[in-house]
Order: sequence, then C-alpha cells, then structure tokens
Amino acid sequence: DASGVFGALYFFIPSLIIYSTISGLQLREKDAKLRLGLHVFGLSSASHWTAWNITALVYSIIPSIIFPFFGDFLGLRVFQNTPYILTFLMFFISSYSMAMVAFISVTLMTDEKSGQILSYAVILMSVLMLIILSNPLTIYFIFFNSGSKEWVKYVTQLFLCIPSFNFALLFGQFARIACNHFDGEKMMQVSGRKFEWEDLYIGPTGKFHTGIPYYVPSIFEIFTRILLNLLMYWVVVWYFDHIMPNNRGRTHKALFFLQPTYWFGRC
Repeated sequence: DASGVFGALYFFIPSLIIYSTISGLQLREKDAKLRLGLHVFGLSSASHWTAWNITALVYSIIPSIIFPFFGDFLGLRVFQNTPYILTFLMFFISSYSMAMVAFISVTLMTDEKSGQILSYAVILMSVLMLIILSNPLTIYFIFFNSGSKEWVKYVTQLFLCIPSFNFALLFGQFARIACNHFDGEKMMQVSGRKFEWEDLYIGPTGKFHTGIPYYVPSIFEIFTRILLNLLMYWVVVWYFDHIMPNNRGRTHKALFFLQPTYWFGRC
C-alpha cells in the first residue's frame, strides 16, 4: 500500500505549508514593525498572540478535515481502516505543532532575511527526516531498539520534541495496523485490518530479524507527548518574546519571570 509506505512524507506537506505561511506572514509583519505600531494604539501582546493563535487553529483545522475525508473517499486503507477522529487529531496536532514552531522561529529572529533562512532549514530538516524515517521499522530500529546504548534514549527524547518525527511515528503506527505491510519478525507480508480502540493504548512490540526486541510508545502516549510539547512550545514563545529584541519594543532581563514586579506590578 503506497499510502502506508510513503504517506508520512506526503501527508506532512500541509503542516509544512502552514509553517511556511505563518512564518512568512509574521516575518513581514515584524520587518514592517506593524506590531510595534499597534502597541502605540493600545494593542497588548496577549491580543497579538491570541489573534495569531486563532489563525493557526483555523489553518490547522481545514486540512485536518479535508485529508482524512478524501483519503477515505479515494480508498486509501490507512484512512478507511482508522477512525476519522483519530486521523483528524493526527493531522490537527501536527499542523498546529508546526504553527507553534513558526511562532518560535519568528520570535527568535530579528529580521525577515534571517527568519527565511531558518524557515528553509526547518523545512529541509523535516523533509529529510521524513524521507529517512518513512518506514516505521527504521524508527523502531534506531530509536526504540532495546539493544541500543543509553545515550540513544536521551536522543530519542529530543526527537520526540520534533513535530515531523512524531507525525512519522503516529502515521507509521496507524499504517502498520491498517495497511498491508512486511513483518520483520515473521519475515512475511501481513494484511491490514480495522483499527480497534484497544490499539490506542498498546504500543508496538516485537523482535527484529536479529532477535533484538523493541518497544514503541502507544498512540495514546504519543498524543499525550505532543500535547506536552505544545505547552512547552508556548512557554518558549512567551519567554523569548520577552527577552529578544524587535518583539515587544523593549527587552526584559533573562530572569524577568523571577521578579515579583513582573507579575504584580509596582506597589
């Protein structure tokens, strides 16, 4: 099933487009100092980020509705055999995560040119990662191999903070359940089946043909990790929005959040 083999790469393209669109719009806004101008008229930073957050949510919802629907209509097994709500959530949180990465990128950059360079780097890194990790067994062997050294576990935790990696991990699990695939342990082709709700809490386990076992977090665990990542992204945006120049018009000290005057004002 081609959608199961290459889907992680091609179905992540909407998330990359959302990232590119939001980062481009925000960079032009920042370069033109529109936000600083609106501050003069009383627009707060909270209002600014609320507006962009609504934009990100709308951008994320649209492809999340369309792709699972047309995937099912076109007869792609990964969509036919998986509940619509789960594929919707997979696309939505992946797209919204990339929108958050766009916010981080723009917050860190001081001008449009450097921001565009960073955007191209993020897109290139995501595409290369998805090309290499489009096969779920490759992910399992590199990151969830029980025979791996201790430092690999720490690297895995870092990769679990990357939206494209989590999408490949999620999509790979859905595809291995719903689509025909090669079973490396049985050394044979296995037919796809309908996704059962019990599968949500059961992570893939097994052995490679070398006899080394592997354990992969369940789909529920990955969804939970992505939600925690979103919280972390917002904290990063909030922090660097305060300390980096060209964001709020004035910069705060690195440890501004430890000062009571920041939270309670001046008595």
